Amino acid sequence: MSETRSEGSADDAASVSSSPRAPSLNVANPTTMPNDMLTQINDLLPADEAGRCSAVMAISDTGVGEVSLGSPDDQPVMSPSGSDGKSKFVETSEAVKKTHPGTEHRVDERATRSPIKTGSITDVGGVLDSPVSPDDKCATSPSGIVKKSGSVENSESTTEGTQPETNHRVDQPGQHASSVVSYHEDADMFIRISELEGVKVVYKACSALVAAASPTLKSLIDSKKHSLPADGELVLDVADFGNDSYGLGIVLSIIHYKFHEIPTRPDVDQLYGIARVVERCDCAHLLVPYMEKWVAGLNWHIVMKDEQNDDEKTLYLAWAFGEARYFARMLPKVAHRATLSDTGVLVDTHGRPWHDQGLPLAVVELIAKTRYDCLAKVMNSIDKPLRALMGGGQAAMKFCRSRDADQQQLGSLMSALAAAGLFPFPAVEKCHISVVEAVKDLEEIKVGRFKMPHTLPHLDSHIGCGIRHKEVIKSAMNEDIPLTHWISQQLIARARKSGAFSEEVFKEIKGMQEAIVIPDSTIKDLGAGDRRSKQVMAVDDSVPDLKLGSPESEVDK
Repeated sequence: MSETRSEGSADDAASVSSSPRAPSLNVANPTTMPNDMLTQINDLLPADEAGRCSAVMAISDTGVGEVSLGSPDDQPVMSPSGSDGKSKFVETSEAVKKTHPGTEHRVDERATRSPIKTGSITDVGGVLDSPVSPDDKCATSPSGIVKKSGSVENSESTTEGTQPETNHRVDQPGQHASSVVSYHEDADMFIRISELEGVKVVYKACSALVAAASPTLKSLIDSKKHSLPADGELVLDVADFGNDSYGLGIVLSIIHYKFHEIPTRPDVDQLYGIARVVERCDCAHLLVPYMEKWVAGLNWHIVMKDEQNDDEKTLYLAWAFGEARYFARMLPKVAHRATLSDTGVLVDTHGRPWHDQGLPLAVVELIAKTRYDCLAKVMNSIDKPLRALMGGGQAAMKFCRSRDADQQQLGSLMSALAAAGLFPFPAVEKCHISVVEAVKDLEEIKVGRFKMPHTLPHLDSHIGCGIRHKEVIKSAMNEDIPLTHWISQQLIARARKSGAFSEEVFKEIKGMQEAIVIPDSTIKDLGAGDRRSKQVMAVDDSVPDLKLGSPESEVDK
């Protein structure tokens, strides 16, 4: 029977390898095969074809059935199936080729797939003896497949596809990276980035394409090449790109024309990683084809009821892309959640100083100013009535015309403040908590008013008495934040560069009405040459410094 299996042609085996999985047959006595199995085999073949063969099926460990056609004694295998009692014959290999043309060429793709592809993971062995240390690690899956843009060459199968959302990293003791993510078959440089967990990811890219896309990276490449030995490897360490390899991988995919790896609707964290890279590399013009869909997807992520997003990251990516609508929405939210450290430094909800977030000084100052102004209005909703009631006289008359009612409100207010630990009432300058925390504490303050006993509500002359502090707090929290002239000009310039510009959207934002009217003659090209995409920026004589992201600019008073 082993001889029977060896005489089957490879074409025949390949033609049936793609068939549905079938159970093993009794090869010792082919005539004792189950009727239902023979019926299934015969039903797959035309009834009018007659041939002579024997079928021996085996199930491999992968679940792919293999069939060897042909019999050493050239005896037919009879099937008792058929209502008329007549026998049916299984087709020979020649009959299969005639009735099913093309099946003889079917070959398992895994057996013929080439392990070398552009944008793949290539083993660099001793190439990076000095540039890549043995401690460097690449983001991989448990099976050894690197979860980054590109495909895997040093694994059993080659994979290409979209960028995964989560990365599984190899961090076992004694394990080191032996492969890098390659984006081009002519790649001649290595870009190394370290993530927050300390895992180093190395990308192999084409220096000419990278230099053409980013003036910042071009400067780094030129400076490295001048000091590079003749036999040295060009390696760039980009530790200040946000410690996020996802954004760098997306930018490199765009630069190397791997458009099938670009996400259609990245979430806030992914957009933040991309924004950090394009802001650092000055290459937001690469995002123009995707910006419209990304902005629509950003709105989807923000308005999701159960989705928790980082407002600080949303503010940063809105600034980097020039998306003024979400920048104006996120600015008061992050300002209301900002706090002061023990040393008086403005920090975000994670305790990180705002001046280290990568935003220009003008934006950080606007956040601090918004926080202070809103906090002052919230605190004054209690502080001013408290001082007026304590002083008495005409100032207290606006809360109630009855002196007895004023005294009752004062006593109730002082008791509530003392119970909340807010008496004596703190000054705004000494308040380090956020506006949100202050609002939560002050809204719990309940002030009693004078009530006439046995009086109907519509006849109660004291129905309107009270300090109405909750109304003042609500009004302060809902105020729009006017953007300064410099920030407005920057958002317009960035939006035109990234493809997020929309005149209708900008006109709806407070403070943008005057900044939006910019003559075409004031738009100039910031590109270094014709080989790069056009970058535009608004120029105004009243703003001496309009360099994108200039931290030296100050908030307009």
